[in-house]
Amino acid sequence: MEIRRFKGNDMREGMQQVRSCLGDEAIILSTRSVGDQVEILASTESAVLAIAKEEHFPKPVVESEETQSTESDRSSQFLGEEKLAHLETEIVELKNMLCQELGRLQRFPEPVSGHPDSLVTRLVNTGMSHSYAQELTATWRPKPTTMGQLGARLSALISSCDEECVSESGIHAFIGASGAGKTTTVAKLAARYALKYDRKDIVLISTDRFKIGGQDKLEGYGQLLQIDVMAANSVQELSKLLRKYNNRRMILIDTGGMTRHKRDELLFKYLGGATVNGRKIQNTLVASSSSQQNQQDLIIESFGRENLSSVVLTKTDEAITLGAALSTLTRHRLPLAYQGNGQGLSDLVLPDVRELVQSFLQGFQSKAKIEMQHVESIS
Repeated sequence: MEIRRFKGNDMREGMQQVRSCLGDEAIILSTRSVGDQVEILASTESAVLAIAKEEHFPKPVVESEETQSTESDRSSQFLGEEKLAHLETEIVELKNMLCQELGRLQRFPEPVSGHPDSLVTRLVNTGMSHSYAQELTATWRPKPTTMGQLGARLSALISSCDEECVSESGIHAFIGASGAGKTTTVAKLAARYALKYDRKDIVLISTDRFKIGGQDKLEGYGQLLQIDVMAANSVQELSKLLRKYNNRRMILIDTGGMTRHKRDELLFKYLGGATVNGRKIQNTLVASSSSQQNQQDLIIESFGRENLSSVVLTKTDEAITLGAALSTLTRHRLPLAYQGNGQGLSDLVLPDVRELVQSFLQGFQSKAKIEMQHVESIS
């Protein structure tokens, strides 16, 4: 029987690989955490049945009248059927073992050797890195044994901004990975601002010179909202624009996406320490709810936690689980400024920590149910 090995950054990614490769016939043989990744061993139901027929049924042969229906043939057939029955029993036992294990992980029992391995595994499956899940749960005394207790622990670690970003005058820059939703977030904030204040008191600046059409997208939003939009292709140009529009109550800066191999070092160094006529630039991380925790950790480390003032969490309506998003908030103790929950310009809301954690717990439970249903289909 062919057994395939799959690795993913989380259980969701690993299961997607399994389904893509093996389809609905996939049988999960085992799962385990390997470093910051999840390893899944899987095969297919047809492969199991094929190996059963090949190895445990005697091959048909052309028999003579003397050998037909001999005691040897009957014994061989009996042994083949006995081995097949044994194989079927092993499959049933494997299914029961996996069902019991998933049930154990759902209940959060008292862990073996004093470490909450079951809880760590469940958190890793929601998108948290294994190292952070261990770090997070190691300090919990007593350990949470219910969803309510887990939610309370996470809620206590998440803070939100005391005042709304657009309620104060200032210069705000938005950084994050490519595709996180920075340009859309800037446009949503501009629309939110325009509803409260004069459009002439705000200006948008795009520094996204790497992405094709990046500056054009913000320009389009500006025309729609009737708000001035400027482009800066260098730190020098940005500095000049900030001085030129220093009299504007609100300046929002859209930046290019950060990746492992590409980032505008000069720009980010400037944003991290610049003060324009007494106004310090406030830098906000834009983090997609469906991104990987390691990706956000890399961006925060590269830009500097001390240079960030808050987080905007985007695409909360698209994420299956929110483990990575909550990791960004709790691990780096960054206050949450806004939540983006849709594509419309009005789909940017003030944070509701209780609702966010509740959504995380629902995804947490739903994922466990999906895994349980998958195991129950193995027969």
